Amino acid sequence: MKGKIAVNPATSVPSEPTFDFTIYPNPAPRGYVTVAVPHTDGQNKVLKLYNALGQIMRTETFSSEAITVNTGLSAGAYFITVRSGEFMRSRKLEIFR
Repeated sequence: MKGKIAVNPATSVPSEPTFDFTIYPNPAPRGYVTVAVPHTDGQNKVLKLYNALGQIMRTETFSSEAITVNTGLSAGAYFITVRSGEFMRSRKLEIFR
């Protein structure tokens, strides 16, 4: 191949599936919030609600695309983590009076 350049077609790298969720309302009054995890119906998920010190305040297991959680917590900043298989994501939740 002297004097010639061989070019192979580009190959794509498979993208990792996206795993995300939303919390609404956020900020929320004391009471209930809904956590929606689209495109995961039927998959087992674990939701953990942490306070600002990292203490677990609630743990819920669910397989639907959304779950409503009774926070019943004092005003402040909290974190919700949702895990499904090898995927995990965390979001901040603000509770007000």
